[in-house]
Amino acid sequence: MQLIAKHVLLIVILTFPFSAQSALAGKQDVSALRSAYLFYFSHFIEWPTPYVFENQTFNLCVLSNSEKDLYQLSTLEGKQTGSNQLHIVDISKANAAGVDVASKKILCHMFYLAEGMSYPSDARGVVDYTLIITEGDDVQKRGDIHLYSKESKLKFEINKPLLDDKKFNVSSKLMRLSQKEGK
Repeated sequence: MQLIAKHVLLIVILTFPFSAQSALAGKQDVSALRSAYLFYFSHFIEWPTPYVFENQTFNLCVLSNSEKDLYQLSTLEGKQTGSNQLHIVDISKANAAGVDVASKKILCHMFYLAEGMSYPSDARGVVDYTLIITEGDDVQKRGDIHLYSKESKLKFEINKPLLDDKKFNVSSKLMRLSQKEGK
């Protein structure tokens, strides 16, 4: 009996590093998938006609305290989104450094509010034509697009009536991928 217990313990000890490693890899994949979603939303959504892309720059403003998310998003810096170049604006670092985003006239084309983060009271850089993307369980803090986890997978829900009111045009491909949370 002791021999069997030792074998079971040995198997558990030997497989633990692999299961922990795959769990960490899964977490990293969520950060990468989140970044990919944010990037591709810019490809499948048309901004209202009067919206200005100064210097052909597309600003993705981010409020997150996750280093993995910020790292993954930083890999998108300078990528093309149509005819514009993507620029990642880390709002939390700008605020910590005392930079007033509004006074710098940084316009957020997309604003990502990570889970657990509070929406800034002064909504710096956010205007009528900013696409707001939220994440988490707080029903009161849902944006135009809401990211959520279901069965350990990252999903998104698009608030089509809200985007229609703001004059955004969402591709039918993206709408087909959108899933209502809870269904």
